[in-house]
Amino acid sequence: MHPIYTLPRFLRALLLLAGTLLQNASAQTDSYNIILIFADDMGYGEVDSFYKDSPFKTPRLDRMAEEGAKLTNFYVPTPYCAPSRGTILTGRYPFRHSLVSNPSPDSGNNNIGLPPSEITIAELLQEKGYATAAFGKWHLGHREPWLPRNQGSTNTTASFTPMTCIRTN
Repeated sequence: MHPIYTLPRFLRALLLLAGTLLQNASAQTDSYNIILIFADDMGYGEVDSFYKDSPFKTPRLDRMAEEGAKLTNFYVPTPYCAPSRGTILTGRYPFRHSLVSNPSPDSGNNNIGLPPSEITIAELLQEKGYATAAFGKWHLGHREPWLPRNQGSTNTTASFTPMTCIRTN
């Protein structure tokens, strides 16, 4: 069986979308803006454009969903974030890209990350002239070999350790 048929449905859709956009971008002088948002532990009802009775108003996300591709059915390959993030960026299962657990500096799990040899969507987009960036939680390795700039992100304000939020009221 061809490897593409064994990928989860959402990954096939993501790869098809990326391939189509890359092909169209190379054939046209205009390029598409591509924004990939990956949110850990976010419920379906927490974004207004997906659930109209949401207590949270998300006008900018709603506009992006209205004007772009809105993917509503997908699965992640693991119940924790680092392997799933690696899968979304590479299109490969965690056991193929080798990041099968979370880097965790607090527990001494420091020597893991998404291997630099893995080709990410950011690297493919750079080849087509796109500027790339990673913002927010990276969690694909916090040491030099695994930083976003080594995975195709030319601009980054990614955090490498868990963020702490303090409630003030």
